[in-house]
Amino acid sequence: MPEEFKEPKPFAIFSMGAMGALYLTLTVFVHAENGEIIDFLRKECIKKGQTTPHYHHVSRPPFTEAEAVRRAIYIAKENCTR
Repeated sequence: MPEEFKEPKPFAIFSMGAMGALYLTLTVFVHAENGEIIDFLRKECIKKGQTTPHYHHVSRPPFTEAEAVRRAIYIAKENCTR
């Protein structure tokens, strides 16, 4: 897979979407998770053999979403959203 598709530029994508939504007076919804932390925790679960559905939740603790939500709010504020 080409390098530019492996790591999307969340700031650029969200920024363009937020500015477009502002212009069109749309509401933006965000599915927010910290992928780096989740990838690390998921790999740790796999190493320990923790692969049942229960561990899907274990590899995605609430703070990973809260941190990503804070970033989304910051990006929205930086792009003059209402």
